[in-house]
Amino acid sequence: MTDIRGVVFDLDNTLLQSRLGAAAGLRVAASEISQELRKHGLPFSKLQVLRKLNVIERERRAPSSGLVPRNLYDRDNWWKLLLKNIHASQIQGQWIHKTTMRYWDAYQSSSPPFPDAEATVRALKQRGYRLAIVSDSDGTRGMKKKRVDAVPSNRKMRIHRRQSADRHCRSESGRNDYDSSKEEALLGPS
Repeated sequence: MTDIRGVVFDLDNTLLQSRLGAAAGLRVAASEISQELRKHGLPFSKLQVLRKLNVIERERRAPSSGLVPRNLYDRDNWWKLLLKNIHASQIQGQWIHKTTMRYWDAYQSSSPPFPDAEATVRALKQRGYRLAIVSDSDGTRGMKKKRVDAVPSNRKMRIHRRQSADRHCRSESGRNDYDSSKEEALLGPS
């Protein structure tokens, strides 16, 4: 036996096939945004909007500056940045956040677990390892918790996010016990 007592996973593109979800979410958002633009006399096709959103998404994943501005986690800001880029910033309203929620619904429903994820989690837990998911924010309050809660194997893990807008930790017993001043909360006592 080694000194390894626990295993930590990221959620997206580690346990879940999130690239599929991101692509589905962007297609839904492109459709919603295209419809809204046409209501305002701007004839952008879904494909044109999708191409622009793909550029924003790539920049968020690998910014030329090396840093991801915190506001670019929030998909509402993605849509606003797109509007700014096409000189349509005046188009505002509740449709922006509704688009974000539709994006996340498509993202979640199109991000299945990797084929071996659940079996791996189950095998590690059976061998006595402590398990945790450490993941950053999705930028929309409560969305990461909703997505983590939907992962079938999450009940076998501690959940830990270090993001002021979306902080949550679940111990293996199901209690919310995250204390940001204690790093030990990551794997804490079982």
